[in-house]
Amino acid sequence: MSNGSTTVDLAALAVSIIAAIIAAASAITSCTQAKDAHLQLQRQFEAHLSPAINTQASKHRVGIGVKNAGPGVAHIKTVTYYVDGKRTDDISQELEKLGMDTSRDEGETLGPQDYIGPGTTTWLIDYRAKGQEDELRVGNLILDHVRAAVEYCDANDKCERLCSEEKKDACP
Repeated sequence: MSNGSTTVDLAALAVSIIAAIIAAASAITSCTQAKDAHLQLQRQFEAHLSPAINTQASKHRVGIGVKNAGPGVAHIKTVTYYVDGKRTDDISQELEKLGMDTSRDEGETLGPQDYIGPGTTTWLIDYRAKGQEDELRVGNLILDHVRAAVEYCDANDKCERLCSEEKKDACP
């Protein structure tokens, strides 16, 4: 009789071990799925700004903008301008020194209380050239001399710094 009960005990033990393994695998799968769902939810609030250089020849407009290519809102922290690699506190004055008519600049001034929504482009410098020659001249001035750095955070408090020029040290 003890031999039959040992067989039943071993079978019950085997079933218990298999059940424990299945439960552990199920718990691991559930945790992995929960983590993936959490990451997916976080991605909904991410923002990704990218530089935009405006050269709309048909409209005689040139400028520097930032586009939010992410699905979330970008909260602006700071915008810093550089002319010939040097930080400037007065971009209008520097643009005038470069020979631009700043009354033709319709760009927006962004600060710590501003946001850029998903799919939106905000133009920091949005110059309305007088004609094709002025557009070419101003476009070259901007491309050769002017940079803008934008520091921003998304809804997850992930913060980044974007420079309008991708070259290393373009926005020190």
